[in-house]
Amino acid sequence: LDGYLGPSWINSTKVLIGHKNSPAMLAPIITAIPLLWRRKFSLLLLLSVLTVETAYSDDQFGRERDIKAGYLYNFLLFTDWPDDVPSGEELKLCLLGISDFESAFAAVEGTDIKGASLAVESFPAESGPALLGDCRALFIPAEHAHKTDLIIGRLRNQSVLTVSEVSGFIQKGGMVNFVRVGDNIRFEINKVSAERENIKFRSTMLRLATRVIEESRDD
Repeated sequence: LDGYLGPSWINSTKVLIGHKNSPAMLAPIITAIPLLWRRKFSLLLLLSVLTVETAYSDDQFGRERDIKAGYLYNFLLFTDWPDDVPSGEELKLCLLGISDFESAFAAVEGTDIKGASLAVESFPAESGPALLGDCRALFIPAEHAHKTDLIIGRLRNQSVLTVSEVSGFIQKGGMVNFVRVGDNIRFEINKVSAERENIKFRSTMLRLATRVIEESRDD
């Protein structure tokens, strides 16, 4: 990456992410980078987020929220859906329930994601396919853990990337789940669940996951 971005880009990225600034605050930098370099810069952000510790923070909840927001933004870049969002239209990242996660995306909302405009929106926990089916990705926070089975069932055949922070989420059919490894926030992937919905993850994202389920237990 040094050859594309230069050491100064890498150092400034580590400084920004290493403090309490949300990874979302890098939006002005991302949009200023030439399009061919943007994916490489996003990979740098994803790698940097992997090294950010959370346990020592004075505002652990806020810091953890911002790190997860940074991950979610990058997941959109490293995920391929069966159909592309038409150029200029919205790519919708949905948050289940009334969540302060939405504020963490303020700086990146409207930025370009594969030719589409990123839109972040919160939905009531009782929302059904009519609303959630328009989402490209859905984040289910821990306070709605009791609804994961219901939500996963509602979204069957909708090609919606499901992400959560609920223990056992990928075993229930979810696609990506945040996990804590020591003092770091990492993620695990259920590739089988994603492929059932014709969703594919780029190899880079798969390599960075702490665990990848690649075979169905029904096989």
